[in-house]
Amino acid sequence: MTLLTNGRIHTMDAAGSVVDALVIRDGRVAFAGGRADVNPAAGEPVVDLGGRTVLPGLVDGHGHLMLLARARLELDLAAARSEEDIAAMVARAAAGLRPGEWIAGRGWDQTRWPGQAFPSRASLDRAAPGHPVALVRVDGHATWASGAALERAGITRQASDPAGGLIVRDARGEPTGLLIDLAQDLIRGLVPPPSEARFDAAVEAVIAECLAKGLVGAHEPGLDLSAVASYTRLIGRGRFPFRVFAALSGKKAWGQYRERGGPQSVGDGQLTVGAIKLWLDGALGSRGAALHAPYCDDPKNTGLVLVPPDEVLRLTREAAARGFHVWVHAIGDRANTLVLDVFERALATTDRRPHLRIEHAQILTPADIPRFARLGVVPSMQPTTAPPTCAGPGSVWGRSGSWAPTRGGRCWTRGRTWRAAPTSRWRTPTPSTASTPR
Repeated sequence: MTLLTNGRIHTMDAAGSVVDALVIRDGRVAFAGGRADVNPAAGEPVVDLGGRTVLPGLVDGHGHLMLLARARLELDLAAARSEEDIAAMVARAAAGLRPGEWIAGRGWDQTRWPGQAFPSRASLDRAAPGHPVALVRVDGHATWASGAALERAGITRQASDPAGGLIVRDARGEPTGLLIDLAQDLIRGLVPPPSEARFDAAVEAVIAECLAKGLVGAHEPGLDLSAVASYTRLIGRGRFPFRVFAALSGKKAWGQYRERGGPQSVGDGQLTVGAIKLWLDGALGSRGAALHAPYCDDPKNTGLVLVPPDEVLRLTREAAARGFHVWVHAIGDRANTLVLDVFERALATTDRRPHLRIEHAQILTPADIPRFARLGVVPSMQPTTAPPTCAGPGSVWGRSGSWAPTRGGRCWTRGRTWRAAPTSRWRTPTPSTASTPR
């Protein structure tokens, strides 16, 4: 038992109680109240808080520890203010590498650059000739690749767009180096992963930064098997002072856990693999969010549907039958309609109430808002994505300007969705732009 005393301890109960003593036993809060009501046994630890304030730790409703750790091992592009800035960073990185070595990075956002144009492979080819370069956009839904990277992936003008993805081409039909959504998979598997030791160390550093800011846990969507293995190693060494409720990403990961029959927990609940993560569409910044009507600056484009709704339905039923939660990424209004349609079909064929949620629920038609409450679907919304993409009447707006009309106020619906939903999840500011929701 450990006694914390002489503090202002906010319990966050309905009455807003503030107490001066807290007892922790076996990693759990056993008592919160007055110091006079506690009599610790001789030799038991007593911590004098010196009048300090104590608050419950924050749990991020949508945080990416895995991506934060990987970002520490790659070029951090978040502060770049132009394509030329990033090309210079790539050139400096290439100067310290052997010929032909990969260069990876993450965090670029063309809406912060003068002109807001998407980048091309030409600048990377000049900066690092012969090096395959793969730079992931801040939202994770686009990769900017060099010519050498495209060559290694076999991406030529004859290459076809994969289902759920887009190889962006210039007026002559040549790939520009920009790969949208599932087209990224053509390159993603070629980038060498970090060693286990380097990745484990990066995870520890990220956890330390989170704890310093009051974050003690996260719901983590999109965890792959290598990250599960890393967290498990660290838990075994007693070096994972954090709690993660994870949603698996990928057919391989789901195939393994599906056969185990149900959610799995590691350590003292530090890691619980209890959900699967699916993607219905892309993101607004890379023009992959699925909309009911075209983008204003791209009138032939209504976004991408990454996974057919019937496949989402099959996986939803499969996961729910085994007790797993189902989290589906949907940003555009068409994507949200499709996911709600899928969930409605899934609920119609079962007597149990599976845990269903939509990650982001960013743009909604007014007719879809009450469906969340009616179906018991959780909208997992991120307020940090609202200002960049919904700033002003009449448009879904990014720094690049008007992308799509709100068509009856589709964008600013978060307060209405919050009130209409049975339970909502919000993300706290995980300490890095690399954690921008995917």
